[in-house]
Amino acid sequence: TEVADGIDRASAPSQVRSDHLALQLVASGQAHHCAHLCRRVYDDPKLDSTVDGCDLDIIVGPLRAWVLGLQHNASDVIQIVFRGTVTDTHKDPTAVIQNIMTDLDIQLQSHRPAPRWEFVQPSETLAFQPRVHAGFQGAFWRLWKHVQTQACINDLIGKNAKFRVLGHSLGGAMAALAAVHLRQSGVEHVEVVAFGTPQVGDPGFEKLYKHLGLIETSVFFTNAVDPVPRLPLAVPGLVDDGWEGVYQQLAGALAGCTIVRDDAPATSYCHPCPTHALDVASVMIAGLPATLRSFSTDNGVTAAIHKFVSYHSMTTYIKALECAAAPLQTMAADMLLPI
Repeated sequence: TEVADGIDRASAPSQVRSDHLALQLVASGQAHHCAHLCRRVYDDPKLDSTVDGCDLDIIVGPLRAWVLGLQHNASDVIQIVFRGTVTDTHKDPTAVIQNIMTDLDIQLQSHRPAPRWEFVQPSETLAFQPRVHAGFQGAFWRLWKHVQTQACINDLIGKNAKFRVLGHSLGGAMAALAAVHLRQSGVEHVEVVAFGTPQVGDPGFEKLYKHLGLIETSVFFTNAVDPVPRLPLAVPGLVDDGWEGVYQQLAGALAGCTIVRDDAPATSYCHPCPTHALDVASVMIAGLPATLRSFSTDNGVTAAIHKFVSYHSMTTYIKALECAAAPLQTMAADMLLPI
Protein backbone atom coordinates (compact mmCIF):
# COMPACT_ATOMS: atom_id res chain seq x y z
CA THR A 1 0.00 0.00 0.00
CA GLU A 2 1.13 3.56 -0.71
CA VAL A 3 2.08 5.61 2.34
CA ALA A 4 2.72 9.29 2.94
CA ASP A 5 6.44 9.11 2.24
CA GLY A 6 5.78 7.58 -1.17
CA ILE A 7 7.27 4.15 -0.39
CA ASP A 8 5.40 1.06 -1.47
CA ARG A 9 5.82 -1.10 1.61
CA ALA A 10 4.33 -4.17 -0.04
CA SER A 11 7.03 -4.27 -2.72
CA ALA A 12 9.93 -3.41 -0.41
CA PRO A 13 10.86 -7.00 0.57
CA SER A 14 11.07 -8.14 -3.07
CA GLN A 15 13.19 -5.13 -3.99
CA VAL A 16 15.49 -5.69 -1.01
CA ARG A 17 16.08 -9.28 -2.14
CA SER A 18 16.73 -8.07 -5.69
CA ASP A 19 19.25 -5.52 -4.39
CA HIS A 20 20.97 -8.22 -2.34
CA LEU A 21 21.14 -10.50 -5.40
CA ALA A 22 22.69 -7.69 -7.46
CA LEU A 23 25.37 -7.06 -4.83
CA GLN A 24 26.04 -10.78 -4.51
CA LEU A 25 26.38 -11.22 -8.28
CA VAL A 26 28.78 -8.28 -8.60
CA ALA A 27 30.89 -9.14 -5.55
CA SER A 28 31.20 -12.82 -6.43
CA GLY A 29 32.13 -12.16 -10.06
CA GLN A 30 29.06 -13.99 -11.36
CA ALA A 31 27.74 -10.77 -12.93
CA HIS A 32 31.08 -10.40 -14.73
CA HIS A 33 30.79 -13.98 -16.00
CA CYS A 34 27.22 -13.33 -17.19
CA ALA A 35 28.36 -10.15 -18.94
CA HIS A 36 31.10 -12.01 -20.80
CA LEU A 37 28.59 -14.61 -21.99
CA CYS A 38 26.32 -11.81 -23.22
CA ARG A 39 29.22 -10.28 -25.13
CA ARG A 40 30.54 -13.54 -26.57
CA VAL A 41 27.17 -14.66 -27.93
CA TYR A 42 27.55 -11.82 -30.46
CA ASP A 43 30.66 -13.50 -31.94
CA ASP A 44 30.78 -15.05 -35.40
CA PRO A 45 31.58 -18.74 -34.82
CA LYS A 46 28.50 -20.93 -34.90
CA LEU A 47 29.63 -22.55 -31.67
CA ASP A 48 32.28 -21.07 -29.36
CA SER A 49 33.89 -24.21 -27.96
CA THR A 50 35.86 -22.16 -25.44
CA VAL A 51 32.67 -21.46 -23.47
CA ASP A 52 32.47 -24.25 -20.90
CA GLY A 53 29.25 -26.18 -21.03
CA CYS A 54 27.83 -24.49 -24.14
CA ASP A 55 25.66 -27.37 -25.28
CA LEU A 56 23.47 -25.68 -27.89
CA ASP A 57 23.95 -22.77 -30.26
CA ILE A 58 20.58 -21.92 -31.78
CA ILE A 59 20.40 -19.42 -34.65
CA VAL A 60 17.14 -18.34 -36.26
CA GLY A 61 17.70 -15.56 -38.81
CA PRO A 62 19.26 -12.63 -36.92
CA LEU A 63 18.35 -14.17 -33.53
CA ARG A 64 20.67 -16.34 -31.50
CA ALA A 65 20.66 -18.16 -28.15
CA TRP A 66 23.16 -20.30 -26.29
CA VAL A 67 22.04 -23.00 -23.87
CA LEU A 68 24.59 -24.02 -21.23
CA GLY A 69 24.57 -26.66 -18.52
CA LEU A 70 22.46 -29.37 -20.14
CA GLN A 71 25.15 -32.00 -19.55
CA HIS A 72 25.59 -31.13 -15.88
CA ASN A 73 23.88 -32.56 -12.84
CA ALA A 74 20.21 -31.80 -12.28
CA SER A 75 21.14 -29.59 -9.33
CA ASP A 76 23.03 -27.19 -11.61
CA VAL A 77 21.48 -24.17 -13.26
CA ILE A 78 20.57 -24.22 -16.95
CA GLN A 79 21.71 -20.94 -18.51
CA ILE A 80 20.08 -19.49 -21.62
CA VAL A 81 21.87 -16.54 -23.23
CA PHE A 82 19.99 -14.38 -25.73
CA ARG A 83 21.91 -12.28 -28.25
CA GLY A 84 20.95 -8.64 -28.60
CA THR A 85 20.60 -6.43 -31.65
CA VAL A 86 23.23 -7.04 -34.34
CA THR A 87 24.78 -3.72 -35.40
CA ASP A 88 27.75 -4.67 -37.61
CA THR A 89 26.55 -3.99 -41.16
CA HIS A 90 29.83 -5.30 -42.62
CA LYS A 91 29.33 -8.80 -41.19
CA ASP A 92 25.60 -9.28 -41.75
CA PRO A 93 23.65 -6.30 -43.14
CA THR A 94 20.45 -8.36 -43.47
CA ALA A 95 20.52 -9.28 -39.79
CA VAL A 96 21.03 -5.64 -38.87
CA ILE A 97 17.98 -4.57 -40.87
CA GLN A 98 15.83 -7.37 -39.43
CA ASN A 99 16.88 -6.50 -35.88
CA ILE A 100 16.15 -2.82 -36.42
CA MET A 101 12.69 -3.68 -37.75
CA THR A 102 12.13 -5.73 -34.58
CA ASP A 103 13.28 -2.90 -32.31
CA LEU A 104 11.07 -0.35 -34.07
CA ASP A 105 7.91 -2.48 -33.95
CA ILE A 106 7.00 -0.66 -30.75
CA GLN A 107 3.25 -1.07 -30.67
CA LEU A 108 1.99 -2.68 -27.47
CA GLN A 109 0.20 -5.98 -27.94
CA SER A 110 -1.35 -8.45 -25.51
CA HIS A 111 1.16 -10.69 -23.82
CA ARG A 112 1.06 -14.28 -25.07
CA PRO A 113 1.21 -16.67 -22.11
CA ALA A 114 2.82 -20.11 -22.08
CA PRO A 115 1.27 -22.61 -24.54
CA ARG A 116 -0.49 -24.56 -21.79
CA TRP A 117 -2.73 -21.49 -21.42
CA GLU A 118 -3.56 -21.40 -25.13
CA PHE A 119 -7.26 -22.05 -24.61
CA VAL A 120 -7.82 -20.88 -21.03
CA GLN A 121 -6.14 -17.63 -20.03
CA PRO A 122 -4.31 -17.70 -16.66
CA SER A 123 -5.99 -15.68 -13.92
CA GLU A 124 -3.13 -13.16 -13.76
CA THR A 125 -3.51 -12.39 -17.47
CA LEU A 126 -7.19 -11.71 -17.00
CA ALA A 127 -6.46 -9.59 -13.92
CA PHE A 128 -3.53 -7.50 -15.18
CA GLN A 129 -4.17 -7.40 -18.97
CA PRO A 130 -0.41 -7.25 -19.65
CA ARG A 131 0.83 -5.79 -22.92
CA VAL A 132 4.35 -5.96 -24.32
CA HIS A 133 6.50 -4.61 -27.14
CA ALA A 134 5.24 -6.33 -30.31
CA GLY A 135 8.69 -6.64 -31.90
CA PHE A 136 10.30 -8.16 -28.81
CA GLN A 137 7.48 -10.64 -28.31
CA GLY A 138 7.53 -11.72 -31.95
CA ALA A 139 11.31 -12.21 -31.88
CA PHE A 140 11.11 -14.15 -28.63
CA TRP A 141 8.57 -16.66 -29.90
CA ARG A 142 10.38 -17.13 -33.23
CA LEU A 143 13.53 -18.12 -31.33
CA TRP A 144 11.99 -19.77 -28.27
CA LYS A 145 10.12 -22.51 -30.15
CA HIS A 146 13.52 -23.76 -31.38
CA VAL A 147 15.12 -23.40 -27.93
CA GLN A 148 12.22 -25.26 -26.34
CA THR A 149 12.43 -28.13 -28.82
CA GLN A 150 16.22 -28.53 -29.12
CA ALA A 151 16.92 -28.11 -25.39
CA CYS A 152 13.93 -30.29 -24.38
CA ILE A 153 12.75 -27.53 -22.05
CA ASN A 154 9.55 -29.37 -21.11
CA ASP A 155 11.59 -32.37 -19.94
CA LEU A 156 13.83 -30.09 -17.89
CA ILE A 157 10.78 -28.47 -16.28
CA GLY A 158 9.54 -31.94 -15.36
CA LYS A 159 12.88 -32.59 -13.62
CA ASN A 160 12.55 -29.35 -11.58
CA ALA A 161 15.53 -27.75 -13.32
CA LYS A 162 16.69 -24.30 -12.29
CA PHE A 163 17.13 -21.63 -14.95
CA ARG A 164 19.12 -18.44 -15.36
CA VAL A 165 18.28 -16.36 -18.44
CA LEU A 166 20.72 -13.72 -19.66
CA GLY A 167 20.76 -11.05 -22.33
CA HIS A 168 21.91 -7.64 -23.46
CA SER A 169 19.68 -5.06 -25.18
CA LEU A 170 17.11 -6.97 -27.27
CA GLY A 171 18.50 -10.11 -25.65
CA GLY A 172 17.62 -8.71 -22.21
CA ALA A 173 14.05 -8.07 -23.34
CA MET A 174 13.77 -11.66 -24.56
CA ALA A 175 15.25 -12.86 -21.26
CA ALA A 176 12.45 -11.07 -19.37
CA LEU A 177 9.83 -12.67 -21.61
CA ALA A 178 11.50 -16.07 -21.20
CA ALA A 179 11.43 -15.72 -17.41
CA VAL A 180 7.68 -15.05 -17.44
CA HIS A 181 7.11 -17.96 -19.82
CA LEU A 182 9.14 -20.35 -17.64
CA ARG A 183 7.36 -19.30 -14.45
CA GLN A 184 3.96 -19.72 -16.10
CA SER A 185 5.13 -23.15 -17.30
CA GLY A 186 5.72 -24.26 -13.72
CA VAL A 187 9.43 -23.55 -13.19
CA GLU A 188 10.08 -22.71 -9.54
CA HIS A 189 13.53 -21.13 -9.83
CA VAL A 190 14.14 -18.58 -12.58
CA GLU A 191 16.88 -15.96 -12.35
CA VAL A 192 17.30 -13.05 -14.78
CA VAL A 193 20.55 -11.13 -15.36
CA ALA A 194 20.29 -8.52 -18.10
CA PHE A 195 22.27 -5.52 -19.33
CA GLY A 196 21.09 -2.37 -21.11
CA THR A 197 17.57 -3.71 -21.55
CA PRO A 198 14.92 -1.46 -23.13
CA GLN A 199 11.51 -1.21 -21.53
CA VAL A 200 9.60 -4.39 -22.36
CA GLY A 201 5.95 -3.78 -21.56
CA ASP A 202 3.28 -1.74 -19.86
CA PRO A 203 2.36 -1.49 -16.14
CA GLY A 204 0.16 -4.57 -16.57
CA PHE A 205 3.23 -6.59 -17.55
CA GLU A 206 5.09 -5.13 -14.58
CA LYS A 207 2.28 -6.36 -12.29
CA LEU A 208 2.41 -9.80 -13.89
CA TYR A 209 6.19 -9.92 -13.41
CA LYS A 210 5.78 -9.05 -9.73
CA HIS A 211 2.88 -11.49 -9.27
CA LEU A 212 5.07 -14.34 -10.56
CA GLY A 213 7.72 -13.54 -7.95
CA LEU A 214 10.35 -12.53 -10.51
CA ILE A 215 11.37 -9.16 -9.07
CA GLU A 216 13.41 -10.71 -6.28
CA THR A 217 15.28 -13.01 -8.69
CA SER A 218 15.94 -10.41 -11.42
CA VAL A 219 18.78 -7.96 -11.90
CA PHE A 220 18.57 -5.47 -14.78
CA PHE A 221 21.86 -3.58 -14.94
CA THR A 222 21.91 -0.12 -16.55
CA ASN A 223 24.42 2.70 -16.73
CA ALA A 224 23.90 6.43 -16.52
CA VAL A 225 24.97 7.20 -20.09
CA ASP A 226 23.20 4.38 -21.92
CA PRO A 227 20.08 5.69 -23.73
CA VAL A 228 18.57 2.28 -24.57
CA PRO A 229 17.02 1.50 -21.14
CA ARG A 230 14.98 4.71 -21.59
CA LEU A 231 13.40 3.44 -24.80
CA PRO A 232 10.63 3.59 -25.86
CA LEU A 233 10.18 7.15 -24.62
CA ALA A 234 6.92 8.90 -23.82
CA VAL A 235 6.21 10.46 -27.22
CA PRO A 236 2.49 11.35 -27.60
CA GLY A 237 0.76 9.05 -30.04
CA LEU A 238 3.84 6.99 -30.78
CA VAL A 239 2.78 3.73 -29.17
CA ASP A 240 -0.58 3.79 -30.91
CA ASP A 241 0.60 5.14 -34.25
CA GLY A 242 3.57 2.83 -34.77
CA TRP A 243 6.20 4.49 -36.97
CA GLU A 244 5.15 8.07 -36.31
CA GLY A 245 7.66 9.76 -34.03
CA VAL A 246 10.46 7.17 -34.30
CA TYR A 247 12.98 9.94 -34.92
CA GLN A 248 11.77 11.77 -31.81
CA GLN A 249 12.33 8.54 -29.89
CA LEU A 250 15.92 8.17 -31.00
CA ALA A 251 16.80 11.84 -30.75
CA GLY A 252 15.19 12.15 -27.34
CA ALA A 253 17.05 9.15 -25.99
CA LEU A 254 20.37 10.47 -27.24
CA ALA A 255 19.81 14.03 -26.11
CA GLY A 256 18.63 13.00 -22.66
CA CYS A 257 21.05 10.19 -22.01
CA THR A 258 23.09 12.14 -19.45
CA ILE A 259 20.09 13.17 -17.37
CA VAL A 260 18.06 10.96 -15.05
CA ARG A 261 14.73 12.73 -14.59
CA ASP A 262 12.67 11.99 -11.50
CA ASP A 263 9.80 14.01 -12.94
CA ALA A 264 9.70 12.25 -16.30
CA PRO A 265 6.17 12.04 -17.74
CA ALA A 266 4.23 8.83 -17.40
CA THR A 267 4.65 6.47 -20.32
CA SER A 268 2.84 3.39 -21.54
CA TYR A 269 6.14 1.54 -21.28
CA CYS A 270 8.08 0.63 -18.15
CA HIS A 271 10.63 -1.87 -16.92
CA PRO A 272 9.20 -5.04 -15.36
CA CYS A 273 11.14 -4.33 -12.18
CA PRO A 274 13.47 -1.63 -10.81
CA THR A 275 16.84 -1.44 -12.55
CA HIS A 276 20.27 -1.45 -10.92
CA ALA A 277 22.47 1.41 -12.11
CA LEU A 278 26.21 0.87 -12.41
CA ASP A 279 28.46 3.85 -11.76
CA VAL A 280 30.37 4.32 -15.00
CA ALA A 281 31.61 7.82 -14.18
CA SER A 282 35.20 6.65 -13.96
CA VAL A 283 34.83 4.73 -17.22
CA MET A 284 32.97 7.00 -19.60
CA ILE A 285 32.08 10.41 -18.26
CA ALA A 286 35.44 11.89 -19.19
CA GLY A 287 34.61 11.51 -22.88
CA LEU A 288 31.02 12.70 -22.64
CA PRO A 289 31.46 16.50 -22.98
CA ALA A 290 33.40 16.07 -26.22
CA THR A 291 30.68 13.75 -27.51
CA LEU A 292 27.98 16.31 -26.77
CA ARG A 293 30.01 19.13 -28.34
CA SER A 294 30.41 17.10 -31.52
CA PHE A 295 26.68 17.42 -32.15
CA SER A 296 27.28 21.08 -32.97
CA THR A 297 29.14 20.19 -36.16
CA ASP A 298 27.80 18.27 -39.15
CA ASN A 299 30.94 16.14 -39.36
CA GLY A 300 30.68 15.21 -35.71
CA VAL A 301 27.15 13.84 -35.67
CA THR A 302 28.11 10.37 -36.88
CA ALA A 303 31.00 10.17 -34.43
CA ALA A 304 28.75 11.27 -31.58
CA ILE A 305 26.17 8.63 -32.40
CA HIS A 306 28.88 5.97 -32.51
CA LYS A 307 30.06 7.18 -29.12
CA PHE A 308 26.58 6.88 -27.66
CA VAL A 309 26.29 3.38 -29.13
CA SER A 310 29.54 2.51 -27.36
CA TYR A 311 27.95 3.51 -24.06
CA HIS A 312 25.40 0.75 -24.69
CA SER A 313 27.99 -1.89 -25.58
CA MET A 314 28.77 -4.90 -23.44
CA THR A 315 32.39 -3.72 -23.28
CA THR A 316 31.22 -0.68 -21.33
CA TYR A 317 29.10 -2.79 -19.00
CA ILE A 318 32.00 -5.15 -18.32
CA LYS A 319 34.26 -2.22 -17.44
CA ALA A 320 31.56 -0.79 -15.19
CA LEU A 321 31.17 -4.13 -13.41
CA GLU A 322 34.91 -4.29 -12.84
CA CYS A 323 34.83 -0.83 -11.28
CA ALA A 324 31.87 -1.78 -9.10
CA ALA A 325 33.26 -5.15 -8.02
CA ALA A 326 36.61 -4.01 -6.58
CA PRO A 327 35.30 -2.08 -3.53
CA LEU A 328 32.62 -4.73 -2.87
CA GLN A 329 35.17 -7.52 -2.86
CA THR A 330 37.40 -5.53 -0.51
CA MET A 331 34.47 -4.85 1.81
CA ALA A 332 33.44 -8.52 1.78
CA ALA A 333 36.99 -9.58 2.63
CA ASP A 334 37.25 -7.05 5.46
CA MET A 335 33.93 -8.15 6.92
CA LEU A 336 34.55 -11.84 6.22
CA LEU A 337 31.31 -11.96 4.25
CA PRO A 338 30.65 -14.98 2.02
CA ILE A 339 30.56 -14.09 -1.68
